[in-house]
Amino acid sequence: MIAPDIILQHPVTDVDGVRYEKLVVTDYAAIARYESHNLHRVVRSLANIYGVPRRVMRKLSPSDAVRVGAMVLALRGDYGPE
Repeated sequence: MIAPDIILQHPVTDVDGVRYEKLVVTDYAAIARYESHNLHRVVRSLANIYGVPRRVMRKLSPSDAVRVGAMVLALRGDYGPE
């Protein structure tokens, strides 16, 4: 399976100086373990799925965060037209 990627509309620069312009799903098994019962678990789950530090997920713009979350839900089969 080809890893879907999301090109960020507002790239994020980490405190280490690493610039993230796109996010790529790196761990499909983490999608099955996705936790959504509180904010900290959501951030941790998304960081595991995309293979980035949690602080990158916390710095995403609202529009990028929606797209990143929608991708995960689409891959899980929980999101889509009814």
